[in-house]
Amino acid sequence: MNSSEQPFVTVVIPALNEERVIGECLQALAGQTYPADRFEVVVVDNGSIDDTARIARESGAVVLDVARRSAYVARNRAIRETNGDYLAFTDADCVPEASWIETLVATETREQTGVVAGHIEYRMTFDSLGNRMLIASRSRDAIRELVCVHHCAPTGNVLYRRTLLEQYGPFDEQAYGSDVALSRRLAAAGHPPAFAEEAVVVHQCDLTSREYLSRTYWNNRGNALHDSRPVSVGRLLRELAEIPWRPGFRRVSEIQTAAPDQSRSPFLSTWLYAWASRFAAYAGRVSGTVGRMFQRNSTPSGNCASVPASGSVEERPSPVQLS
Repeated sequence: MNSSEQPFVTVVIPALNEERVIGECLQALAGQTYPADRFEVVVVDNGSIDDTARIARESGAVVLDVARRSAYVARNRAIRETNGDYLAFTDADCVPEASWIETLVATETREQTGVVAGHIEYRMTFDSLGNRMLIASRSRDAIRELVCVHHCAPTGNVLYRRTLLEQYGPFDEQAYGSDVALSRRLAAAGHPPAFAEEAVVVHQCDLTSREYLSRTYWNNRGNALHDSRPVSVGRLLRELAEIPWRPGFRRVSEIQTAAPDQSRSPFLSTWLYAWASRFAAYAGRVSGTVGRMFQRNSTPSGNCASVPASGSVEERPSPVQLS
């Protein structure tokens, strides 16, 4: 297939005060093996007060501005204002490998599902229990299962056929986990995500331990808000009964050694933090169920889809946001 026959791809990057990392992301996109005249890079600035927009423009990206600080609002703006045959989504703190776009498009050409999720490789920028938890829960096999079994296509690394976004989208702008909700909606309509294992982006993990717990709560709350099952008092009581009272020792060692270039974290603090994470996930699920009962779908201000944090030490599998 010659260059002119390749589909045109719009790469979308929501960004809020990302001057420290977005340059590396854009440099990686400039070095893609996909024909340069068959893709564009669109950075949607969420109201940055640093040099994010300037760096993006100087790198040759199209820059759109949105006042509301929400990554889903930013992504929807890009969907409305671009014309690519496909839209590929990643984040400002992700660094795509050189063959990223080419591999996503080749997988879609082969599988014809309209949705392709790639692999996200997590690397720590500094040591924290939150970053260790994130890395421990995101092995290649775990991500493959989430994509292929639970139909979770995270916006940190995904390609959508535009016609599907126009038919089944846009992203819900009111809750965390809207990328998961959309990919599951598409799967139910006969478009399950394909997994492109070789379409890799490297995500730079920079979560403090407190931020990880916070996002664990909000992502689980978002998953509960997006749950299509009927909600009732009985459902709420069942959620309340699932309080994580078991000590959960089984994954402590995996978390301790999640960063091979760092020394093992202390057992006691790692165990207590893992347990706190389970309580944060539990609180988020209960809060989301209550929110559905009373139709309170509000979320905190800020970038609503930066990094996943839910389900990392859960006793049961659940669809979670990966980006």
